[in-house]
Amino acid sequence: MLIDIQTQESPITSVVRKGLVATARGCSAQVGAVDSDLEHLRGDPPFPEKAACVVKCLLNKVSSAVRGGLVATARGCSAQVGAADSDLEHLRGDPPFPEKAACVVKCLLNKIGIVKNDKYSKSGFLTLITPLVMANKKKLEHMKSVADNCDKEVNHKEAKPCQLGNEITACIFKYAPELHFNKRVN
Repeated sequence: MLIDIQTQESPITSVVRKGLVATARGCSAQVGAVDSDLEHLRGDPPFPEKAACVVKCLLNKVSSAVRGGLVATARGCSAQVGAADSDLEHLRGDPPFPEKAACVVKCLLNKIGIVKNDKYSKSGFLTLITPLVMANKKKLEHMKSVADNCDKEVNHKEAKPCQLGNEITACIFKYAPELHFNKRVN
């Protein structure tokens, strides 16, 4: 089911759902879809042409918004930890990152809900990633597996305060290399 995101909602899930509905309405108008076209979105893919166009438009807009939000948040985190642009260049590589870059990552993950109370949040990861992959059942199941694996593997007892940023990104990149900072989500 693509449209029914009606489970126990956290505040972020409620905002995401409302944003998705508003964006879907805009995409629907853009492609000339009517309510009967959108009813197909309550089922599973493949969708008829107009409904598929709405999904494609929606995913493009959501993906772009998420990326833009991540970049803005990363800039804020960079300033917060006193990182220079040269520190951020390390993020194009693989973890472990040097301390300043790891601190930027941990700050970013905290702000987007993947870190809560200095621990990896499986539900935070899924809340963030689900809108990007929800139209593809196989990708969604893959991301659930990534979330489960990282929930088991991330070490929460590292001595350095920002090491959690390295632990989480290493785990996510291990199971979902397509999410690497230097890659595009398809």
